[in-house]
Amino acid sequence: MDKEFLLQNAIEIMADRYKEAQTPELELGADLFAVRIKKKLIKDGFTEAEAEAARLKAKFSK
Repeated sequence: MDKEFLLQNAIEIMADRYKEAQTPELELGADLFAVRIKKKLIKDGFTEAEAEAARLKAKFSK
């Protein structure tokens, strides 16, 4: 698959979780989910900096 497509898809998935988080507990769950996605991105060949940037972009896209 195209790396750019994988990255955009991961950002959208993480952003959806963050948008649905209405309580601090749900936001913690969204953070944990984002860490899992970040680890998957690293496993798929992205650098840690790229994966972290994607997580932050998703988190602040609320």
